Amino acid sequence: MPTQSEITELARQAVAAYAAGAWAEAEKLCRSVLSAQADCVSALDVLGAITAQTRRPKEAAELLGRVVAAQPGSAAAHNNLGNALRAMRQFAAAVASYDRAIAIKPDFSAAHNNRGNALHELEQYDAAIESYDRAIAFRPDYAQANYGRGNALKELRQLDAAIAGYDRAIAVRPDYAEAYNNRGAALRELNQPENAVASYDQAIALKPDFAVACCNRGNALQDLGQLDAAIASYDRAIAIKPDYAEAHIFRGDALWALKQPQAAIASYDCAVAANPDAAVAYYSRGIALQE
Repeated sequence: MPTQSEITELARQAVAAYAAGAWAEAEKLCRSVLSAQADCVSALDVLGAITAQTRRPKEAAELLGRVVAAQPGSAAAHNNLGNALRAMRQFAAAVASYDRAIAIKPDFSAAHNNRGNALHELEQYDAAIESYDRAIAFRPDYAQANYGRGNALKELRQLDAAIAGYDRAIAVRPDYAEAYNNRGAALRELNQPENAVASYDQAIALKPDFAVACCNRGNALQDLGQLDAAIASYDRAIAIKPDYAEAHIFRGDALWALKQPQAAIASYDCAVAANPDAAVAYYSRGIALQE
């Protein structure tokens, strides 16, 4: 059995390994510490962070719940637990955790932003915007909060305001590919397909493997009647993500518009193979077969 000083040293090494990005080593050290001292908060905290970041949210929530029990006055612990609960899609519980974090530290901008994200998942868009606004009030250069605010405004069909949110996010973080992509979606909904294509191009330039942006670009090109270019965009999306059912469907639609029903049917078949529940693919395939 290791001594207390040895346990303390192992915990210190775990924290250092985590900070250095050596997660596997940090996890091994944490588990050694916890086998000797199950209530070591630093080991629980580090292991909770590792399991959350490696997509083991159930284990992360259990570990971080123990941290909260040991340190109920820690705003960071409540925020981290909220993140694990949100990853488990327990959005109401996540909001409650963020609320506790904010009650302890009212200017905790990350907790306000994370609360906004959970409220967005609950489709409480006005409340989400209020949370994003609080995050931005405490940290005006918070790119993720401006992006989240834009997403909530887009859901509320306030498209010009959504674009302004994306623009603020991009001004702070010029490499924000997701903001360019969602900006393109808002522009397309405003019937500005050329501007949408330009925004998608920026997203793809920043993130060449961004399959969703490639697919969305194809949709905007279809709006412009540039069907061959649209198909090329869908092909790029499918090359990145072969099981991308929506891209196969939209590709089929473009081929149908080009009066190539056999090729369209082949695309719809690929969509159905990727997602047997894709009702739109069956419907479009039936129309093409009828033709």
